[in-house]
Amino acid sequence: MKILMSHVRFVCDQIGSEDLAPVPASEWVIASGKAANGVIRLIDVRNRTTTTLFPAATP
Repeated sequence: MKILMSHVRFVCDQIGSEDLAPVPASEWVIASGKAANGVIRLIDVRNRTTTTLFPAATP
């Protein structure tokens, strides 16, 4: 598969994201990795924002 540079989007301030899973038919990517205590993040590539899914904030 050839990726055009016009389709590459960078989202800064990600720490140790190793595994990336695009969510079909959306602008979201799920990212995880061993660094930063195994945090799982939801990345909005359109707005370039990140939400931590795990571990969840304590209520």
